[in-house]
Amino acid sequence: MGKGHQLKGSLSAVSTIKLKGSDDYINLIGQISYDKRKEDLFNKYAINYGDEQHMQTYGNQYFKNHPDRNWLYQIGAAYNFRLSQAVELSMYYGYSHRDKKRHSSLYLLDQLDEDNSSTIGWLPSVAEYERTKDRSNSYVSQYTEDAHSIIPSITWDKDTEHGNWSAQAKLGIIPTRQKLAYQRGEADTTIVRNTVLLTLPFTRLSYWVKDHTKGFQLLFKATPKLPDLLNMVNIQDATDPMNVKEGNNGLKNEMAYNVSLIFNSINIAKQRSQSLRMGYTYRANALAMGYSYDANTGVRRYRADNVNGNWNAYVAYNYEQPLDKMKRLTFGTWTRMEYANSVDLIGKSEGSNYQAIRSSVQTMLLDQTLKLNYKVGSSSTMGVKVSAAWRNINGKTMDFDHINAVDFNYGATASFNLPWHIQVGTDITMYSRRGYEGSNMNTNDLLWNARISYTMLKGKLTWMLDGFDILGNMNNITRMVNAQGRTETFVNALPRYAILHVAYHFNMKPKKH
Repeated sequence: MGKGHQLKGSLSAVSTIKLKGSDDYINLIGQISYDKRKEDLFNKYAINYGDEQHMQTYGNQYFKNHPDRNWLYQIGAAYNFRLSQAVELSMYYGYSHRDKKRHSSLYLLDQLDEDNSSTIGWLPSVAEYERTKDRSNSYVSQYTEDAHSIIPSITWDKDTEHGNWSAQAKLGIIPTRQKLAYQRGEADTTIVRNTVLLTLPFTRLSYWVKDHTKGFQLLFKATPKLPDLLNMVNIQDATDPMNVKEGNNGLKNEMAYNVSLIFNSINIAKQRSQSLRMGYTYRANALAMGYSYDANTGVRRYRADNVNGNWNAYVAYNYEQPLDKMKRLTFGTWTRMEYANSVDLIGKSEGSNYQAIRSSVQTMLLDQTLKLNYKVGSSSTMGVKVSAAWRNINGKTMDFDHINAVDFNYGATASFNLPWHIQVGTDITMYSRRGYEGSNMNTNDLLWNARISYTMLKGKLTWMLDGFDILGNMNNITRMVNAQGRTETFVNALPRYAILHVAYHFNMKPKKH
């Protein structure tokens, strides 16, 4: 149970400066964002260890998670130089600063409620609950990150008799300084981590025939990921006594390598499009949250670590084409096949020692979606859809439960432009799951969403009202199977809601001199 609020805001700006007398130009960017949250959480629990019938321990916790604020600003500039008609060079420099500060205090209200009779959310006076502060599980953290990005790039573009060849390559050099000041109980530590990240953010080779109806793209990127310094602090977090977290100061950077090949074909006269995509991803030193399980007490001990062997490959095909001469009825199909090898650390232990071993899980996925849309008038549409995803998940650990399940959904959509600048859209879909071992996973949820919008001031100002889960059928507890074949439970505090948006559009054209 919780209550609180959040305030978020951001501002960004982009500008291009054309240099007189040349084809060179400069790009400027800037961004600032701020996020402030106040959160009060209440948790009440009882624990029975093993086969014990009587409650052995209970807790009534109050988490005071504020002040909590994050802010970020970044600036950057790129100089683009035309070396020849076919080659363009660019040099980008950017600087970003991130600052996060968080206070979290845990109060053990059960010390003031010896007979465990109070309801969840009960809060005594400040003077009373301050005496129950659990200092070993309360903390103050301040994290700062400064990054300098140096990204040279080259673009090559060549027209031939039959089509156009194009290539682009970028190399990122990012010196980064991370600093974490952390206080928790008797622990008062500061971690400073300096590293130089090397990245290939975008590498592309492409070819299109002369009329741009057929072509291919070969893409490659290498993306590093920094570990969370909170996971490197040498502490034990026992705010949840059944899920204890430990620090690991030996974490390394993760690097993800991704390569993909895309073929596209378009028939403009028939409005037919199709594409074939293939891709492969490998994660070196993948950051994973491993755990060991004590069967005697039910306690899980978690620790972040690096693992190797995570990879996945996929092939996908999309096809879309009108079925009638008036081109009002359009059929679309999307097919995807994927194989993934997921590596994690899982183990069994006794007592307070963390013992986890390598666990490997293989997942095969076949996903198919069919859609049929009908165009009404010039801008209104109606449609039906059906989708099914089959998963076969196998693990190499002794106690792994094989999963062979299907998630499928079907429904209808509609969007209408009405007089007086009013637009109405709706989507009603039945989401179903079958083949899971637990009955709470084999569910049917009918979800109905709708939007009504009104445009004024010659299209510059738009009011939008969205309604999510209008029928109230969506369960706020969602259970999913992750890449390791384990069931994860997510709680959505707002399974049914309405939200009002306001959007204002404006264009600023530069003055002509």
